[in-house]
Amino acid sequence: MKQILGPLRDLNAGKVQDEVATLKTNLAKVRSCLIEFPDFQKIAKDILKMIADLKDPLRLLEVLCNQAMRPRHWTKVK
Repeated sequence: MKQILGPLRDLNAGKVQDEVATLKTNLAKVRSCLIEFPDFQKIAKDILKMIADLKDPLRLLEVLCNQAMRPRHWTKVK
Protein backbone atom coordinates (compact mmCIF):
# COMPACT_ATOMS: atom_id res chain seq x y z
CA MET A 1 0.00 0.00 0.00
CA LYS A 2 1.19 3.46 -0.85
CA GLN A 3 1.49 5.94 2.00
CA ILE A 4 -0.28 9.22 1.35
CA LEU A 5 0.54 12.39 3.22
CA GLY A 6 -1.64 15.43 2.86
CA PRO A 7 -5.20 16.61 3.18
CA LEU A 8 -8.03 14.11 3.52
CA ARG A 9 -9.72 15.64 0.50
CA ASP A 10 -6.88 14.22 -1.63
CA LEU A 11 -7.54 10.69 -0.38
CA ASN A 12 -9.79 8.36 -2.34
CA ALA A 13 -11.76 6.55 0.37
CA GLY A 14 -13.23 4.10 -2.15
CA LYS A 15 -9.76 3.06 -3.25
CA VAL A 16 -8.68 2.58 0.38
CA GLN A 17 -11.74 0.41 1.01
CA ASP A 18 -10.99 -1.61 -2.13
CA GLU A 19 -7.38 -2.17 -1.06
CA VAL A 20 -8.46 -3.28 2.42
CA ALA A 21 -10.99 -5.69 0.88
CA THR A 22 -8.30 -7.11 -1.42
CA LEU A 23 -5.95 -7.51 1.53
CA LYS A 24 -8.66 -9.33 3.48
CA THR A 25 -9.40 -11.68 0.58
CA ASN A 26 -5.73 -12.46 -0.04
CA LEU A 27 -5.01 -13.03 3.63
CA ALA A 28 -7.98 -15.38 3.94
CA LYS A 29 -6.58 -17.40 1.02
CA VAL A 30 -3.13 -17.50 2.61
CA ARG A 31 -4.62 -18.57 5.93
CA SER A 32 -6.35 -21.52 4.30
CA CYS A 33 -2.96 -22.68 2.99
CA LEU A 34 -1.43 -22.62 6.47
CA ILE A 35 -3.25 -25.65 7.86
CA GLU A 36 0.04 -27.32 8.81
CA PHE A 37 1.25 -24.22 10.64
CA PRO A 38 -1.14 -23.34 13.49
CA ASP A 39 1.03 -20.49 14.78
CA PHE A 40 0.97 -18.79 11.39
CA GLN A 41 -2.76 -19.46 11.08
CA LYS A 42 -3.29 -17.68 14.40
CA ILE A 43 -1.29 -14.68 13.17
CA ALA A 44 -3.36 -14.55 9.99
CA LYS A 45 -6.57 -14.85 12.05
CA ASP A 46 -5.45 -11.99 14.31
CA ILE A 47 -4.68 -9.79 11.31
CA LEU A 48 -8.08 -10.61 9.78
CA LYS A 49 -9.67 -9.52 13.07
CA MET A 50 -7.76 -6.21 12.88
CA ILE A 51 -9.00 -5.73 9.32
CA ALA A 52 -12.58 -6.42 10.46
CA ASP A 53 -12.11 -3.78 13.17
CA LEU A 54 -11.41 -1.22 10.43
CA LYS A 55 -15.05 -1.31 9.30
CA ASP A 56 -16.18 1.75 11.29
CA PRO A 57 -13.02 3.82 10.71
CA LEU A 58 -13.35 3.18 6.98
CA ARG A 59 -16.92 4.46 7.06
CA LEU A 60 -15.71 7.59 8.85
CA LEU A 61 -12.94 8.00 6.30
CA GLU A 62 -15.54 7.82 3.53
CA VAL A 63 -17.52 10.65 5.14
CA LEU A 64 -14.47 12.81 5.86
CA CYS A 65 -13.11 12.38 2.32
CA ASN A 66 -16.42 13.27 0.73
CA GLN A 67 -15.94 16.00 -1.85
CA ALA A 68 -19.10 17.68 -0.55
CA MET A 69 -17.35 18.59 2.74
CA ARG A 70 -17.09 22.38 2.95
CA PRO A 71 -15.28 24.62 5.48
CA ARG A 72 -18.54 25.07 7.41
CA HIS A 73 -18.75 21.31 7.88
CA TRP A 74 -15.19 21.15 9.17
CA THR A 75 -15.92 23.79 11.80
CA LYS A 76 -18.70 21.53 13.10
CA VAL A 77 -16.34 18.54 13.15
CA LYS A 78 -13.81 20.40 15.27
